Amino acid sequence: MDKILKQRGSIVLHKDRYNGEECIRVDYADSQAITLLLAQDTDVAAVVDGSGYIPATVFRLPAFYDRYSPHAYIDYSRVYVRHPKPKREYVLPKGYLELLEQKRYSPSTVKTYKAYFSDFMEYHKGRNIDRLKVPDINKYILYLVNEKKISVSQQNMRINAIKFYYEQVKGGKRQYYGGITRAKEYKSLPEVLSRNEVRRILSCLANRKHRCMISLIYSAG
Repeated sequence: MDKILKQRGSIVLHKDRYNGEECIRVDYADSQAITLLLAQDTDVAAVVDGSGYIPATVFRLPAFYDRYSPHAYIDYSRVYVRHPKPKREYVLPKGYLELLEQKRYSPSTVKTYKAYFSDFMEYHKGRNIDRLKVPDINKYILYLVNEKKISVSQQNMRINAIKFYYEQVKGGKRQYYGGITRAKEYKSLPEVLSRNEVRRILSCLANRKHRCMISLIYSAG
C-alpha cells in the first residue's frame, strides 16, 4: 500500500493564510504531475516552496478531489470535519412513557410510539396539544397521508400513538381520528378456476381417489 501511495504521490490540505487572505494550502510531495496540474489550475493563487495556495472563497473540495485524486492520495482531514448527525431527543408529555411501560408494551412499540408522537408534537409546535380538537388531529393525519404518502400500517400506528395520549394518558373519551375510516389493508379475492380449467386438471390425474377429492373440493367452493 505504501509503495502504491508513493508512486501516486500524496497531497495534504491545510487551512492557512496567504497575503492576508484565508486559503487552502496544498502540500504535495515532489511530483511533476501535481506540479503541472497546480500550474494549470486557475484557482491556485500561488505556488511557493512546494505548496500551492487556493483562496478559501473559490476552493471546492469535490472538484479538487476529482481533479487531483487520479494523481495523488489526498488527505483532507485538516480542512473537512464530518459532524455527526445529532441524535433526536424525544420530549414526551409527563406520563406518556411511564404508562407505556406500565402497560408492558413491547420495546419496539414503545420506540415507535415515542417517534410518532414526537412527530405529532413537532407538527403542532407552539400550540398546546391538550387544547387540540378532533379536526386538528384529522388535519394532521390527512397531511401525512396526502403529503408524506405514509402506508396504511403506518397511518394506523400513528393514530394509535395519538389515541394513547388522549385516551389513556389524559383519560379522554374514545375518538375516531384521521378524517376517514381507519384504513384497512386491501385484500383481493382469490381467482376462481373455470370448469374447463378444472377438467384439464382432473384429466392429468391418474389416481381415481385424487380426482374424486379434487372434484369434491371444487364443488364445495
